[in-house]
Amino acid sequence: MSKSDSQKDPTQQLLELLSNEVYIFPNDENSNRQFHDDIDNENIEVIGKQLKPGDRRIVAKRDISNGDKPMAFEYKSVLFFNEYEVNGKNIDFRVPHSIKKYESVLKPFIDKSMVSLPEEDKLTLRFLFRFYLCYLEDSKFKERVNNLCTMQSHQRANGEHARELTSMKNIMVNIIKEFYGRNYNQSTQIPSNKRQWRFIENLIAITIINCNKLHDHTNMEIGLGLDPTFSLINHSCLSNSVLTYKDSSTYELTCTLPIRKGEEITVSYVETCLPRELRRSRIFTTYYFHCNCRLCQLVYDPFFSHYCQKCRSRLKSSSLKSVLWLFESQDELMEPICPCCNAKLDLQVYKKNFNTRLFFLAFILLGKTDLALDNETYMKYLSNELHTLVKKKPWNYIIKLLDDSYTEVLVPQSRLPFFSSLLEDVILEQVFPLFTFPFNIVYCVLENSASVDIGEEGDFQKAVEHLRIEARKLFLINIPSDLCSQLRITGSVYQDLVKQIAEVVKMYNELTMVSSTSLHQTVEFIHVLCSCGFFFGKQLSIPQERECLEDMMILFQSTASRCESNDAKGKRNEYCLNTFFKFANIRVEWMPNGIGIYNAIGELVTLFYTFDLDDIL
Repeated sequence: MSKSDSQKDPTQQLLELLSNEVYIFPNDENSNRQFHDDIDNENIEVIGKQLKPGDRRIVAKRDISNGDKPMAFEYKSVLFFNEYEVNGKNIDFRVPHSIKKYESVLKPFIDKSMVSLPEEDKLTLRFLFRFYLCYLEDSKFKERVNNLCTMQSHQRANGEHARELTSMKNIMVNIIKEFYGRNYNQSTQIPSNKRQWRFIENLIAITIINCNKLHDHTNMEIGLGLDPTFSLINHSCLSNSVLTYKDSSTYELTCTLPIRKGEEITVSYVETCLPRELRRSRIFTTYYFHCNCRLCQLVYDPFFSHYCQKCRSRLKSSSLKSVLWLFESQDELMEPICPCCNAKLDLQVYKKNFNTRLFFLAFILLGKTDLALDNETYMKYLSNELHTLVKKKPWNYIIKLLDDSYTEVLVPQSRLPFFSSLLEDVILEQVFPLFTFPFNIVYCVLENSASVDIGEEGDFQKAVEHLRIEARKLFLINIPSDLCSQLRITGSVYQDLVKQIAEVVKMYNELTMVSSTSLHQTVEFIHVLCSCGFFFGKQLSIPQERECLEDMMILFQSTASRCESNDAKGKRNEYCLNTFFKFANIRVEWMPNGIGIYNAIGELVTLFYTFDLDDIL
C-alpha cells in the first residue's frame, strides 16, 4: 500500500475496494483455468496443474517420515470463536491490519443484520466478510483462491445448500448496499449489477465447501479458517497427514504415516469412526464426490464389525444397510463357529448384543426420549419403531436421517443408568468393540454426562467412575479409531486422562484433610493412580501445556510419597499400569518391549515401550 493510500480515510478505501472489478468464476468446475503455482517446495509438488481443479493432487517429492512437517499455513482468512481470548490467554491472530480496519468500518452494518440470526449463522457471516475482504485486498491470496474448485453446479442443485447460498448472498448484498447508500449521495454509484452479486454468491460457495474447523494444541475446536493451499489437499478416510496447531494463526501439515516419494498427501474431511455408508453420505452431500479410499474398499467395515470373543478375529460382518434390512433375520448375520480358532460361539450372547446395537440405532434415528415407559418396554418399543421405519422409508432417507441425528444424541438423565448397564455388557462380552458404531457415539454421550463437583465423598466416587469412563474412551474408542496415529503425533494422546487422574488425586487429598475415614481404604489405589498419572504425563509433549503438566507431576509425586504403603513399596509401573487397565477393564497386549492395543483394522499399535527410570515415581 502506498503512502498516499495509507493516509486515506478507511471508509473511502473500502468503498474503492468494493467497487473494483472482480474475477467471475466459471459456472462449471470442469472449466479450464490458469493454475497459480506458489505451492511447490523441496517436499511437495502439485500434479495435474493443467487438469480441472478436482483432478489435481499434492504429492511428496521425497520420502517423508511420520512427524515431519512438509508444509505450513499462515491463515489470513481465519475467524476464532473468541477473537480476544483462547484458553485464558490473549493471543495475536495476525489478521492483516487493513482487514481489521475495513471490518471496523463495516461492523455497524454487519451487527445490525445479525440481530435475528442464529449464533451459527452469525459466525458464518462474519467469516464470509473476512474472507471477502482478504480476497479483495490481497492479490496473492486472490490468485490462490482462483485455483479452487467450487462445485457451484452441485451446490445450486442441492436444495439445502442453494437456500444457504441465496440467504447469505442476500444478507451480504444488503449490507454492502446500505454501506454504499450511507456514504454515497448518488445511488447510481452502488455496484448493483448482476456480475458483482454473482461473484459474491460464488465466493460464498467456495467458502462453504473449502473452509475447515481449526483446533488448538488440546484438539479443541477454536475457529474457522480457509487457506487456499490447504484446500487443494485431497481426502482419504485413511489419511496420512493432519493439520496441527503451531500458534494463533499458523498451522502445519504434519505427516501421521510414512509417505513415499510420489505418494499423494491426504487429509480426512470427515470423522472416520463411522460406518462406510455414513462416511460416504457425509462426503458426497458436503463435497460432492464418492470416496473410494483404501478404508472404504475393505471387505468388512472396521467401524461396523463384530469379533470372536476368544481370538478377537473379525467375523463375517454385514453392512449397516444389511443389518437394518435383515431386522427379523439376525441369525443370518451370525456364524456359529469362529473360522479362525474354531471356537463355538455363544449365539445367545451375540444375539443379545445385536439387539442392543439395534436399540441404540433406533434411539439415534427416532430420538423419542420422553416416553413414560420402563426401560425394557422402552427398548422394545423403539426397536419396533425402527423396524416400521425401515419398511416404510427408502434407504437414502434413513441414511440422511442417521447422518443428521448422530451428532445430536442426548440421553435423558433418568435413563443414564440403563444405557450405562447396556454398554457395560458390551464392554465385558467383547462381541462388538466399543469403537464400532453406534456404541462409540452413545458412549461418548455418556462420557460428556459424567460431570463432577469437588467437595463431598460421594463426588469422589463419581470422579473415580468418570476416570474409568475417560480411560475406556481413550483406549477402547479414540486410540483404536485413530488409524493414522494423529493423537500420538500431536503429543496429546494422554492429556485428558492425566487431567482426570489429577482431579481424582486432588479430591482425595481434600477429603482426607477433612478427616474422612472410609477413604483410607483407597490409599494403595491412589498410589497406583499417581504412578500411572506420572507415567502418562511423561509421554506428553505439548509445549503450551508445560506449566500445567509440571504442577500435576508435582501433585503425583507428593501424593504418592504420602500414600506409599509397605505393600506399594518396590512395585514398578508395570504393576501399576496393569492394575489401572484391570480397573477400567481394558484389554491390552503385554509385549517383551512394551504395551500395545489393536486398532480398528487389526494392527497392533504400540502405546509405549520399556520404561525408563525417569518414568518411574
